[in-house]
Amino acid sequence: MTERRKRKGASRRHSDAQIQTLVVDDHHTVRESLRYVFAAARFGQIVEASTREEAAAAVRERHVDVVLLDLALGDGDGPVALCEIRAIDAAVPVLVHSYYDKPRMLSQCFHAGAAGYVVKGRDKNALLQAVRQAVHTGSVWTAQQLEQIRTLDADRHPSRQQSTSWADHRGVATSATNE
Repeated sequence: MTERRKRKGASRRHSDAQIQTLVVDDHHTVRESLRYVFAAARFGQIVEASTREEAAAAVRERHVDVVLLDLALGDGDGPVALCEIRAIDAAVPVLVHSYYDKPRMLSQCFHAGAAGYVVKGRDKNALLQAVRQAVHTGSVWTAQQLEQIRTLDADRHPSRQQSTSWADHRGVATSATNE
């Protein structure tokens, strides 16, 4: 049985020191800062990628528990990278980490399968908590973000009726991770 298959069926309970995080950002200073934040919090190994291609290779070749993905990559847009990563390993949660916090981007990432969306520049403890939650529960969408997505989707497709609550659709919404 391959490592990937073992991981898909395994429990997602990890201590911080066991969490293997792939940081995908085209800015070296951002990756370096995140590496410092994760090391100071005693998280496990940090794997880095600066391009979509490097991110895809890392997910294929390495065991990572969570991906922290910037949306503005030099070799293409993050939503495409998100889809590529999810196609390689749908079990690994992808947490978007971006300056862009417009409802349209939230919706695009949500529908592409992101585990959540954390705005860059927010409190480092909120980021660390979001990574933990993505690993342990698979979803870190806040109630506020889900409402923005639902509203945008309803405006775009007024004839569609939501059959279930959005919190039920993606798992339990978090309280204040991104607020």
